[in-house]
Amino acid sequence: MKRGLKYVGRCGYRTIYVNLDVYEKALDAAWKTGKSLNEFINEFLYKLVGQSGVAPKVEADYGRLKREFLGLVRETQALVKTLRDLGTYEQLTGLAFSLGLKEDLSNMREIVPKIMEAWTGDQDSLSVFIDLLETSHRKREVQKALNEIRKSQYTSYGVSCQAGG
Repeated sequence: MKRGLKYVGRCGYRTIYVNLDVYEKALDAAWKTGKSLNEFINEFLYKLVGQSGVAPKVEADYGRLKREFLGLVRETQALVKTLRDLGTYEQLTGLAFSLGLKEDLSNMREIVPKIMEAWTGDQDSLSVFIDLLETSHRKREVQKALNEIRKSQYTSYGVSCQAGG
């Protein structure tokens, strides 16, 4: 039975109630596919109602990218903290930029061998710094992909979701 007109045009998500044993089995099945439970259920529901297409894929990618981005932010912060604790963060960043590293890290692959050759300090610090560069580069790629998805989501609808619907 369909809902009344007061729900037409409302934005957001809905709550459903599921038996605990079904929930746990669905959670396990989602985990085995590498998806969040939300992504797993949304894909199932789209298939159930006969809607295939881009929406579930975009939503799944968006959710995955958001989680990946948050993890990369945390990893980047931890690597910077480690290098600062070792007392080599400023030295290594200074060396990298003096060797021509661009702010957007687009030339990282050419500069890393130069850093490895020029660095005379602690090899642990060098390894952590290279990890930081790789992680930061991936973080930028994920952020760029997220921004593209967000632009398409917010410009394709032409309608904004406002509080109170």
